[in-house]
Amino acid sequence: MAIALVQQATPVHAGAASVTATFGATPTAGNLLLAVAGATGSTSTFTTPAGWSLLVSHTGTGVGTAIFWKIAGASEPTGLTVTTTGTGSDLTLLEFSGFPVALTDQSSNHDTAATTVTTTPTGTTALTSGTGDLAVCCAEVSINVTAPSVDSGFTLLTAGTRILAAYKVLTSAQTTGANFSWTSAAKASAVVGTISPAAFPAASGFSGWGIPA
Repeated sequence: MAIALVQQATPVHAGAASVTATFGATPTAGNLLLAVAGATGSTSTFTTPAGWSLLVSHTGTGVGTAIFWKIAGASEPTGLTVTTTGTGSDLTLLEFSGFPVALTDQSSNHDTAATTVTTTPTGTTALTSGTGDLAVCCAEVSINVTAPSVDSGFTLLTAGTRILAAYKVLTSAQTTGANFSWTSAAKASAVVGTISPAAFPAASGFSGWGIPA
């Protein structure tokens, strides 16, 4: 079965340490669910929601990002709350069809000493396992974003107030990553991850990039 985006929950921004997003329809059992989260504040770490697994995360100074995943069960809830240590938080949810139950992952992170920018790289993953991997990237920006964009063949999803997310299906084994851009200079943190729909033990690659204060 080919990988396909089924639905995206409307991105939500909250001026608090926790944020809730809700799918418009009940997810289908067996589909892959992703929670794409961001936070701003002096330290921005994340608590993995019960029943979910951490795919990749990165905490810079003043801004952080994380992606969590799970396989939808029967009567899967439509909503999810993610808790952070930030003073502001952002969340969107994604549902993809075309995945098995078994998934594996690896991760890496990178920081830069730049302060405010209008473009941030996600970093570059390790070599992916093969054709058909799903690559997902996100960025959390310290101010409200306007005119967001992404390169490298990624499809930009509906942007939130401060969180950006994008995806693409890879056509070969490769390293992958992208650059997010927006209008006004700000601090940012970005990550990218790949998930293989192949039978276990498939491999995936992850990378993170942060713009500290």
